[in-house]
Amino acid sequence: MSKLFTTGVPVVGKDMIGREREKIKIKRLLKNGQSVILYAPRRMGKTSLALTILNELKEDGYFIGNVDVFQTPTLSILAQRITETILENKKLAKLIKTLKEAISQAFSKIEFKQVIDDFEWILEFTEKNVKPYDLFSDAIDFPEQFSKRHKIPIIMFYDEIGDIEKFNSKEIIKLMRSKFQLHSNVTYLFAGSQQSTIENIFVKRSGPFYRFGQLFPVGYIAIEDLRQFIKDRYNTVNIDISDDALDSILNITKGHPYYTQFLCREVYFYALDNKVQITPDVIQFAFEETINIEEPYLSKLWEEIASNSAQLKILQSLIENKGSVFNQNNYKEINVYRTLSSLVQKSILKKAERGNYQFTDPLFAEYVKNKFQ
Repeated sequence: MSKLFTTGVPVVGKDMIGREREKIKIKRLLKNGQSVILYAPRRMGKTSLALTILNELKEDGYFIGNVDVFQTPTLSILAQRITETILENKKLAKLIKTLKEAISQAFSKIEFKQVIDDFEWILEFTEKNVKPYDLFSDAIDFPEQFSKRHKIPIIMFYDEIGDIEKFNSKEIIKLMRSKFQLHSNVTYLFAGSQQSTIENIFVKRSGPFYRFGQLFPVGYIAIEDLRQFIKDRYNTVNIDISDDALDSILNITKGHPYYTQFLCREVYFYALDNKVQITPDVIQFAFEETINIEEPYLSKLWEEIASNSAQLKILQSLIENKGSVFNQNNYKEINVYRTLSSLVQKSILKKAERGNYQFTDPLFAEYVKNKFQ
């Protein structure tokens, strides 16, 4: 039951749906030495897509590395994680821990001793007086050195790269660029959630990684792919779901990967608890429960914009579907373009076809709608 619909953790391998086209294109770019930057708001499936790609590239004979910048509180820990993830390619991830516990024990193992002979700087992890910056500087060169040593190319993934700002970012990120651009055996895959940060790093001419890689947006999943997925999942537990009920789910989530799985899970729980079939009414009850569960996140997002009257007017116009916000007569006192840009930078809105704008988060759209009622 717990694996019927996946929430809270990356969805990888066969459980990932609707990303085949993106996956093929990104793999092709990486195999040709083109670094790639995945960008989208959180919960859109960037990490799931990246991890699935890494696993498949590993099966193709590549070495891989995977570091989540968001989960590394210090520069020293980030340096250690980079080193460990590369050593995992030779099943030597315990090397640093063994070194810290007993250097003599590490040197007694042939495979450990060989690594230290080749990369003596790793011993710095056992020293207390080594500066984190120096350790990090050596660590980010390690994938390139390791790849050359073993004659196998490496794909290195940095998740939530925008969080590098917490480490005195100007110096650190310039250091990364100065080294990465000299690496010929490592291709980089990045992922980021804040559009403004991604633009500052990769798009602006003054950005440290200007034109370093190809930008790749990660969007909603095709409705038809989700429709079949939902049917198949419910069928595994002998639950039949009607087309009307399916339409109700997809009309709510719009193809958002996380919230589709989340709502389907709550629908399943509700149907089990109340011993009822899945109908549009059941889906509405489950949706209300989903809103309640997500309320702390949604209210925090609301607080970030509620004090800005211009942003509230724009959101209200979108909720009421009055047409293009640029044509509203009562918005003459606000800078519509600047307000829209600010909401896009915060990943609250996204630009859609024909210059229209949409909410990136379907649940937040419903939450805002209730606020204006």
